[in-house]
Amino acid sequence: MDYSMGNLLIISGDDREDIKRFIESFLSQDPESDDPNDKCIDFYKIIPVNVPENECERMRQWGVMQNATNTSVIYEEGGKPKAMVNKIYFDTEDTVPKIVKALAEKRPDLYYRYEYCDDEARYAGELVIEAGYESEEVYEPRGEDTIILFHELWGRYNDFVLDKKTGKYVSADETETEIG
Repeated sequence: MDYSMGNLLIISGDDREDIKRFIESFLSQDPESDDPNDKCIDFYKIIPVNVPENECERMRQWGVMQNATNTSVIYEEGGKPKAMVNKIYFDTEDTVPKIVKALAEKRPDLYYRYEYCDDEARYAGELVIEAGYESEEVYEPRGEDTIILFHELWGRYNDFVLDKKTGKYVSADETETEIG
């Protein structure tokens, strides 16, 4: 594939330590880092595959051929009553709803919100799973929701500008005459 997918998985519930243990159960040492504290989501721990070297099997089981990269986990406490909201940012080559659904099957007592956006803001959306119910939405390419999520996941705030004529976001590389 010629793009990357930025992902945000939010997991929340009532027991801070229990959720933290759950998250740590599917993290592994980041193979791209020498720092033992750098972790990444390990899809093998969520959905095992019989032949780890087999890209076709990984694609069939996970929906992607490669494991997650560039993982960052943020533990936060908030809400009333107090609940643990955990943000896990990670990169993949495509969306991973199979991974999120597998986590929700393991722990159906938790709330899951999975958001994704490619590195060109053309494909984005969300999947929410709570108490066994799923809700999915695909955002409009380069629409307002997509651009807001793009900013959060990619941290690039100057890549797109709003075309006032069409109400759509366009690449900031386009000239002033192109967007009127």
